This record gives sequence, C-alpha cells and structure tokens, in this order.
Amino acid sequence: MAEAGAIYCQAEINYSAGEFDVQPVSVAIHDGRQRHDLDWQSWGFELVSHQSAVTDWADEAAVAATYYPEMEAVAKQLTGCDHALIAGHIHRNPEAAAKHADFAPIQYAHSDFTASYGDLIRQRYVQSEPMAKQALKRAGVENNVVRDARRILVLQFWRNVGPEAMDLPLAFCDARSVPEGDLKLYHVPEYGGEAVPFDTFGLRQPQAENGHDWYVFPQMRADEAVAFRTYDSELAEQGGRFWTPHCAFVDPVVEGAEPRASIEVRATCLFE
Repeated sequence: MAEAGAIYCQAEINYSAGEFDVQPVSVAIHDGRQRHDLDWQSWGFELVSHQSAVTDWADEAAVAATYYPEMEAVAKQLTGCDHALIAGHIHRNPEAAAKHADFAPIQYAHSDFTASYGDLIRQRYVQSEPMAKQALKRAGVENNVVRDARRILVLQFWRNVGPEAMDLPLAFCDARSVPEGDLKLYHVPEYGGEAVPFDTFGLRQPQAENGHDWYVFPQMRADEAVAFRTYDSELAEQGGRFWTPHCAFVDPVVEGAEPRASIEVRATCLFE
C-alpha cells in the first residue's frame, strides 16, 4: 500500500460503537489533491473532472433530464460497462434537511450497501418502478438486462453545488485499509420517509495498528465530482473489498464556513 501522503487536517470521524451509538475519533485526513494515483478500482474513489450543463440545481426536472444522462455517460467511461442507469438523486443542504433529517450530511462513517444489494437492484428494476423505468428507457434496454447481468457495480457521484468552503465536506476512506472485520452490518427499514429497506455497513474503529487512511478534496469546484464504489457483485462473490467508507466531518481548517450544498447520484453499472 502506498504512503498516505500530505495531511490536510486532524479532525473527528464518528465510528460505529455499539448498536446505535457512535464514537468520535480524531484521525488524520489526507489531502486527496496531492495524490495522482487515486482510482476507484483499487482505492474505492477518485476525483473526476466534469462540467455539467445544469445551471439550476434546484430544478428537479433539469437534474433528471440533463444530469442523469451526463453522469450515466461518465459512469460508462470510467467502468467500461455496457449500460449505466441512474434512477434518482439526493440533495444535501439545509432546505432538504429541514424536510427530513436523513438528507442532512451524514456524520457517521459508513459504506452504503452490503453484499445483498444486488438482489434489491434486480427487484427494483424488474418491478419497473417509475424512475427505474425512465432509466431503462434512456439506456434503450428492458428490465431483463438488469435481471440477467453477469456483474452489477454501483458507482456513486458526489458533487459540491454550493460554496467551495463548506462546513461539512465528505471524507473518503481508502478501501484497501478497511478489512471486512472493521465493518458492522445495520438494517435500515426506511430512508427519507420512504419504506425502502436495505442493509448498510457502519465502520468500526480499526483493529489493525496502522488504522484507516482518510482523504478529502478541499475546495471542491462546480466542475468536479468524486466517483466512489459502494457495491460490486463480482468483488462480493470473490470476497473482495467492494465497500468505500465515507463520512461528513467538521472541517477545522475552514472557520465560519457556509452550510454544505451537494448532490449525489448512484449509477447502476451493468455488464452483460
């Protein structure tokens, strides 16, 4: 494993402790901008350049009509998959958080999905939920392509759409530094007020002495996004590390920062 590199700051990351408790732990968070070898295949995440044609991120119709196909194209380019499907997005800003607490920046180290997520993806597309149906239409495929895919990979994209200096930026953990024993499975019965049960991983404090390697990309610009892997059926079957823990944290470098405004989309990448 490569050296972690320049330290951006020392900050607290909330680790899983007990059934529903968290334990704040002071960790060194490294400056991802000082690395040129980060890639989503081995590290779990990487910074990508992309200028979106969306000019108003509050325009939900524009996001669906413009941003979804943009990032589906980026996902295909990054992964080499046959099809990439995006069927929704999440805004994280004060207005979204006021509607539901789940839409506030998540200050808890986690990786979104466990090995069982492939079954939920197939179920969603086979049932042809409205947003899933639109994604299939954009890709020009039927739901059997999801059902019969030999490999399903989820590549998420996190983009800052607010001030470059934000109060709660997102830190990403090098997947190579996280053995499965450091993960704790949690069942989530609903999210954002909707009954969409799934299993997620909470991250426990490292068992190994060398710990976890955390990174952040300071001053995220509008023409950038972080791509990070949260599921890969191939790695899951092989016992590989398909997770990429991440966590919002209070940035001690930026005093009096404005509230974060970000958007997340999840590309379901299909390999026939």
